[in-house]
Amino acid sequence: MKKLLLIQLFVASVFNAYPQQNSGKLDSLLTRLKTLASEGQTEKAIHIIDSVSNTSAYKDDAKFKVLKSVFYLEVYENKPPGEKDNMLLENTYRNLYKARILDSTASLENTIKDLMIRVSSHFLYQGVYDFNKKKYNLALKEFLKAEQINKQPFINLEDTMLYFSIGQAALKAGDTATATKYLSLAYEKGYYSPLLTMQLYDIYKDLNKEDSAVYFLKKGYLLFPQNKNILNALANYYLKTENYTDAENVFKQLITIDSSSAILSAYGSICYMKGDTSYAEKLFKKALANNPDNKDALYNLGLLYYTRAISTIKKSPYKKTVKKVKPLLIKSEKNLTNLIKLEPDNKTALQMLESIYKLLGKKRKQKRIKALLERKA
Repeated sequence: MKKLLLIQLFVASVFNAYPQQNSGKLDSLLTRLKTLASEGQTEKAIHIIDSVSNTSAYKDDAKFKVLKSVFYLEVYENKPPGEKDNMLLENTYRNLYKARILDSTASLENTIKDLMIRVSSHFLYQGVYDFNKKKYNLALKEFLKAEQINKQPFINLEDTMLYFSIGQAALKAGDTATATKYLSLAYEKGYYSPLLTMQLYDIYKDLNKEDSAVYFLKKGYLLFPQNKNILNALANYYLKTENYTDAENVFKQLITIDSSSAILSAYGSICYMKGDTSYAEKLFKKALANNPDNKDALYNLGLLYYTRAISTIKKSPYKKTVKKVKPLLIKSEKNLTNLIKLEPDNKTALQMLESIYKLLGKKRKQKRIKALLERKA
């Protein structure tokens, strides 16, 4: 009932400024259209308006184009979500755009603006519907149409959520250029979220624009200091650039919210490189407790025990020291053996194992490892 009333009000407002000499014909047409609207026969009303608007008297009449748009919208809005016809929205927008060119008086412009905003919102809602149905290319077109309407000078609406939606649809549709443009625009206009931060980081990293990528990471770190994805990406960036002090600070925060094997192992690597081998050992052990197949933790723990043993041997008489460090060598052997099961071609691990077997006097195992290394050489 509200929709029908709205149509009748629009019809009345469109015609109330017509010249007096045409009032008889217009009153008759207006009465007929109101009757059709009240009976729900909007498609028939459109047919009549189309016929009249193509005549010489009304072909370039802005008010008729607005009137036609009102009925197009009514037909569109009465269809269920899965049966919406976007051509109705396209035709509505086209007629309103032409009407705006033909007549930009304040009274009609307000009506056109209100209708345009309704059309924009319908494109947006239809885009969301199609996005959820995984019709990403279609959703992208609908979002872009909504944005095209919003940026009309007499409307000039900025919707950061719409920019974000365009970016999401473009990403899913594989349109990196459009995604980059609109996701950056959403961020620039103040739409912040961990998801958007990581998407912009990944996009600029893939484009080999590392400075821009890291900018979003660092800003994301300030905005979302408890987001593990941002913390993890930033920590790994610091690791890659050998900025171990900043990496350690980020990892300290990260392990309070994510104690996964990979995080513990990465943090352990930093402690190891900084010389805190005792804490590194604890972190590697925790990492392996969470995931016995963590290759980095197996390698680093094997290396840690091996290095500790060799360092002790170099400081003391050989025979006594080898016996003293035997437990360290056995621990190293265990971790490196488990690593080789997962990564048979790890040459460095094989070389350490050969050295360990030589020190422990396990000649048969030493020969086997040596033969493996020679085949891989």
